[in-house]
Amino acid sequence: MATAMFEPRRECPSCGRPEVTCYCAHVERIATRTKVLVLQHPREEGKAVGTARMAALCLESAEVAVGVDFSSNPQVRALLNDPARPAILLYPGPDSKDLAKERPTGPVTLVIVDGTWHQARSLTKHNPWLLALPQYAFEPEKPSEYRIRREPRPDYVSTIEAVTAALGLLEGDPARFEGLLKPFRAMVDKQLDYIAHSSGGRRRKHRRRDIAGPPRLPAELSTLNPLCVSGEANAWPYEQKHLAPPYPHELVHWQAQRLCDQAHFEALIAPRYPLSASPIKHGKIDEQR
Repeated sequence: MATAMFEPRRECPSCGRPEVTCYCAHVERIATRTKVLVLQHPREEGKAVGTARMAALCLESAEVAVGVDFSSNPQVRALLNDPARPAILLYPGPDSKDLAKERPTGPVTLVIVDGTWHQARSLTKHNPWLLALPQYAFEPEKPSEYRIRREPRPDYVSTIEAVTAALGLLEGDPARFEGLLKPFRAMVDKQLDYIAHSSGGRRRKHRRRDIAGPPRLPAELSTLNPLCVSGEANAWPYEQKHLAPPYPHELVHWQAQRLCDQAHFEALIAPRYPLSASPIKHGKIDEQR
């Protein structure tokens, strides 16, 4: 009996989503006086349900730059040094001003860090000049609609939701930017529908955010203060002739995270031997770093 060949699912070239969950029909191009610059962590770039790309598709004046150290990125430097639109950082730090109460005067370049909160802190660590920008934040009017991806706290929102709220406050017309959420809601609904049908009609249950649930760590683990570690090797493939790699494996990337207080450590180690494709492909590590 002939074996059926596997056919990879086709992806939309615009949004990058599989065609069955494409949201491009809901994208509306919106002109703004505000420029938007999204600095995206490399590990976030490949996330299928990420929303930074969605913001770039919807906004005429939005760009996404992917990396860890942006100090020598010409695209980023040009936007940050635009005298007509001084840069501000959307970041909920202790020195952040409330965007609803202290709106900057005139057009600006809105800088947003895209990634998990640990990745965001990593980006600010590698780009300390980011925290030197005027910092602004806002209080979400409602919990995030990101039902397919769990946020660490009820007041955290997705990148596209943050862009929508920030632009509404900056330009004084929140209703004009509601169109940004149309592809976002369509993506969420299609993803949930796809999950329901691919799991035999059983839809996943999502816990309501307003109901206190059990702690994320069992009590036994909480008292032990566990530490999770992860390493990435400069791993060369084995040669068929000698059944050995041309160079020995060596550690080049090390991360550790303490689960109880979310403390995070990350280090890159310069390789002694030529850099293989492994850490670049699997660890999403930039070769220059």
